[in-house]
Amino acid sequence: MNKTVFILGAGTSVCSGAPIISNFLKEARELYYQGIDESSHEDFETVFQIISEFQEVLIKSTVDLDDIEVILAALEIGQVIGAMNDRIDYERVIPIFKRFILKTLELKIKYDFNSEHRFVLSQGYEQFVSLIRTLMQYKKQGISIISFNYDINIDIALRYRNMIPIYFLKDSESSNHTTSIPLLKLHGSLNWTKCECGEINYFDVADILQARFSDTGSHGINLMDFLRKVSCSKCFALSPKHEPVIIPPIFNKINQQRELQLVWRQAANELSEAENIIVIGYSLRESDYFFKYLFALGAASKTRIEKFIVVNPDGGVCNNFRKLISKDVENKLIDIGGRFEDCKDILIEKFEVFKKHT
Repeated sequence: MNKTVFILGAGTSVCSGAPIISNFLKEARELYYQGIDESSHEDFETVFQIISEFQEVLIKSTVDLDDIEVILAALEIGQVIGAMNDRIDYERVIPIFKRFILKTLELKIKYDFNSEHRFVLSQGYEQFVSLIRTLMQYKKQGISIISFNYDINIDIALRYRNMIPIYFLKDSESSNHTTSIPLLKLHGSLNWTKCECGEINYFDVADILQARFSDTGSHGINLMDFLRKVSCSKCFALSPKHEPVIIPPIFNKINQQRELQLVWRQAANELSEAENIIVIGYSLRESDYFFKYLFALGAASKTRIEKFIVVNPDGGVCNNFRKLISKDVENKLIDIGGRFEDCKDILIEKFEVFKKHT
């Protein structure tokens, strides 16, 4: 079976209302000023206070304090080296930042619900799942997905159309690349939570599809309600922290990466077997060293890449990937200047799914 690997970045979540990293904090502040629920108010205040603390002490550096992932990474490095211990209680603050990210995405991402209070898949994700099915049916492609996103939009889209996302958090997990799709979330996920025993567990997004919500129309989902119900598959305890597994991509601590070692290992396996790689909404930031190494080592195989497609409205992004790939693969590079929700027809054309006969 030929394999196609999708690599998805933040651009695939914009159509749902999710903020991109560059304006995440700006939109979170707007939510705060508009008024948020009492349970999250203190978390938001703590985050903004810590950012102010950083602005005072990091005046000699060029750390980007407008980037939430940079700040979270700085906190974790600070915890390792013991910096600012007199000002910051890292054990308390880092979980607050992760809840802050969760709550901001909960409030910004909107889902559609019908008159029966049931979830309805939006057009953009419907198109993406339809693309996957088309490639599987007509081009006999085995599909896998590597995602840099914390949100669960793709997870839900797959489940909605009866495809099971396989996270590869455990050795026992496997996929047939058709009805069950590898969904390898390299930086964690909002439906994953870590037990005190060290085991990472998750709630099945099918729970969302089966639930009846109080409101119709377009609104967010309180994911904390689902996280609270997750019990550990190892020790059977309910997670006391209810915080999502979020690992910032910048300056990752090696021990954190080990928590997701099976996920990264499977991502490398998928890349090694890929004949087609489709990058959508991912810009390959200069600081994302881990993925650069993952691609270099994972793609070191005898499998020949036939297509390397970059889908991004920013035409300059394709140049970032030119620096990543070899000269041989560069000849297979295809730049598509489009958005996630509009790319189905163009990709079907590039794969020559329905060839025109003259």
